[in-house]
Amino acid sequence: MQTSPLEILKIIILTVLVISSMYLTFLIWSFKPEFKPIETEIHSGFVLDGDHKKPTIRQLTLPYQMIEISPTNSKGTTKKKSLQNTLNTLNQSKEIQHKEFNGNANVALHSLDSSGAVDNYIYDFLGEISIQTFLNAYNIEIEAPVNEVFDRLIVNTNANHLYLYFMNQERDYIYMLEIDQSSKTFKNNVSKEALKNYSAIITNEFSINNKTALYAPTEVSTEGRFKYITEVINVNQLNNVVFMGDVGLSKVRDGDVIKYHNAEGIAQMNQDTMYYQYTHFKGEIDESMSPQEAFNRANDYLTSHNGYSQLSRYTGYDEDTKEVQFRSFVKGLPIFNMNNISRMDLTFGKDDILSYSRGLITLGATVPSKSDPVDLINLEELRHELAKSKSIDLTKVEKIVIGYNITYNKGVNTVEFEPNWFILYEGEWKQYDAQGGIK
Repeated sequence: MQTSPLEILKIIILTVLVISSMYLTFLIWSFKPEFKPIETEIHSGFVLDGDHKKPTIRQLTLPYQMIEISPTNSKGTTKKKSLQNTLNTLNQSKEIQHKEFNGNANVALHSLDSSGAVDNYIYDFLGEISIQTFLNAYNIEIEAPVNEVFDRLIVNTNANHLYLYFMNQERDYIYMLEIDQSSKTFKNNVSKEALKNYSAIITNEFSINNKTALYAPTEVSTEGRFKYITEVINVNQLNNVVFMGDVGLSKVRDGDVIKYHNAEGIAQMNQDTMYYQYTHFKGEIDESMSPQEAFNRANDYLTSHNGYSQLSRYTGYDEDTKEVQFRSFVKGLPIFNMNNISRMDLTFGKDDILSYSRGLITLGATVPSKSDPVDLINLEELRHELAKSKSIDLTKVEKIVIGYNITYNKGVNTVEFEPNWFILYEGEWKQYDAQGGIK
């Protein structure tokens, strides 16, 4: 019996559908998601694997919050886009005048008190950074004092032009810069939708003015925990960077710690904390190095081996040790961990890098998960708890922020983020605990 053309066509179509179904099933079974690492790694001539996009200087020097001050209330935000939109108006501004103030910042800032309208906007940074580094990021061509740093910028919009006040952490030095940027343009870029209520906290005699007080959100939105799948930086690649490809490294294991060394330096990788530390044996600190030069060297070094993450922000410079410090941010908030796996710290000498330490955990995709929301006490309750604590001197509280504590779950290769209050106390970040203290 002869098969009709219609039946032949049906057989062909059915065969194609069966083969297609088998192929799609194979693709589904063999699928492996591509997780792009969030942290990166390594040195000149050696680059870490993966697609790592270098953050811009503006991204690296982004503050953690902006506060809009008025005589009656204050509003603020930590949203990255909102911070960028306002600060980008400073781009390529020209100097009109500049001045320096030494002494109590409250006296120098007295003239900025508002009489009705919102005139002042505060930008807070986690640590002190070079004034010159910030100006360079926005192409403002002025030579600021080479060794001066700041951790708070006040933008005053009371006149047609913008006045920028860079203030150090001790609140005894201010660099004032008037630029030709329009105050109206700046205000038009402030997203009112992103702002929420903030409150000021006075902790000592240096924070009694609304321009020098500590600021944080008045009420904390309920935040849930969330997770990321992790990857781990290849230690051999990292060793290639710091040891310049030396293949003759000695390797010694001491419990969870693996040590690599040669005649020039030593690196330690802690498999429990996932932290890596390199120290150069023979380097010499360059006492003449300015904060701007230290940042430039760190930036060149990290860029050369894709050591940055898109989450990285420059958070400070230690004048005594010459250490340049970076910390990762998630959802606009800083990440903290007792083992410092969210940090990168670098120190440069006259000729070589003297130290390089960082966490080895990188982030991949988010993990769909359900968890109970985390309820944080509000700011006033926090202040009350800190003030009544017998183990805390409130006058030594330098900053109060909401951030994420990161916990590494080694067995399942995930990290969990949990929001909490964090306190900068006597130069060290501490986590608020439920008993009313800090740890």
